[in-house]
Amino acid sequence: MKNQETLEILAYLKKCRQNLLSAFLNEEKEVFIPMFEFEDDILLMELAIEDFFIGWINHHFQFLDCVSSALPEGTDEVQKLFLNSMLAFIQKYIEFKDSTLSKESGDFVYSILEDKRQSLKAILDVNKRSSENYKKLLYLHRKDKALFQRQLKSLMEER
Repeated sequence: MKNQETLEILAYLKKCRQNLLSAFLNEEKEVFIPMFEFEDDILLMELAIEDFFIGWINHHFQFLDCVSSALPEGTDEVQKLFLNSMLAFIQKYIEFKDSTLSKESGDFVYSILEDKRQSLKAILDVNKRSSENYKKLLYLHRKDKALFQRQLKSLMEER
């Protein structure tokens, strides 16, 4: 993996963390209105907080969409690093949330995060399979080329 792409990922992740902190420090309405609106209903409060946080997680994937098309060929490692990092983060978040959310909101939020985690795994599996298929395709190309060269040489010798 190239250092430049790795630095870009790290810079973007840092920017996302700064945006999260900024939302709280600047008392942005997306964060604070639900806290006052649902202060008497803990379940709705938890769901509002999770809605904001899941939106923040989703924002990370906008980076992947933007960067994927701009990256040069052969930089699948950058995408894999990003996806694996997000997968690990979501897994840790699920483990943490299991102990902090109420049963009702926890089940709902857990299902959303679990779906996202499964989607990430599926993307990584597709990436792995496509990489394996690419290697197999290269092998078959080399094999066919070698067989063709042998056949051509044999035909040339017969003349």
